[in-house]
Amino acid sequence: MSKAPVNNHKSALYKTVAVSDLFMATCALLSTQRIDKIYESLFESGSLNQHFTNHYRERNLGFLLFVCACSAGVLRFGFSPKYFTIANEIFALLAGLAGVPLIASFYYALIPEKHAVFSKDMERFLFNPRQFLTIIFPILTTIVWKGWKDKTIVQGLIKVAGVLSITIIGYCGYLHNNHHALLGVFLFAFGGLVITPNRHNCILNVRRENWFHYCLGLALILLSLGLCEIMMQMFTNNPSYNISVVDYVTGALSEILYL
Repeated sequence: MSKAPVNNHKSALYKTVAVSDLFMATCALLSTQRIDKIYESLFESGSLNQHFTNHYRERNLGFLLFVCACSAGVLRFGFSPKYFTIANEIFALLAGLAGVPLIASFYYALIPEKHAVFSKDMERFLFNPRQFLTIIFPILTTIVWKGWKDKTIVQGLIKVAGVLSITIIGYCGYLHNNHHALLGVFLFAFGGLVITPNRHNCILNVRRENWFHYCLGLALILLSLGLCEIMMQMFTNNPSYNISVVDYVTGALSEILYL
């Protein structure tokens, strides 16, 4: 592990960080686009049940928060730290505290009832995205307005939320024997716990923060792919449905470019 050049000036640009942020933002955008497409096709065919359609938009907000955080990162590190640092930090907090749990609630809605961990009443309390967001946003607002310089508590909450979320996603992926979801969980945990978003240390002469973005970007693609496969398997009675990562990404890209 080596040290990266450090620029102590607050207005420093980090072009490589902007590039890796752009990669992760693209991955998150492709993910939400593809999930929307699969959801719309299933909804129009009448295949979805009410349990899953409830709060769909709030759940999909999880991926969109990563799009916002990484897009703000591109603007901050590639163009103007002065104007976009606050936006990047706010959306990064939102992605960590709310984005990951919302993706987990997506997966929890796909756990078969016989394997459910919690009672129905407890599920409604713990996995109601609207209620969850109602609690999280005031906390984040307090953090921002008070200008806490010590983010130890916040980072601790993000880690706890992350561990619980990837445990739920991994459990769902295991029940459905979905290798894409399980690999996504591994990459997410590896990026967050092993690589870490350290801007001033390098691995193979590449900033850790760059590796972090690349790792989590791929994880988001795999998690969304796993979601789509499980949705199709559950709601079309096609247990063998699967799609390659390449086909999944090229399909999402073509849809975005067509729009």
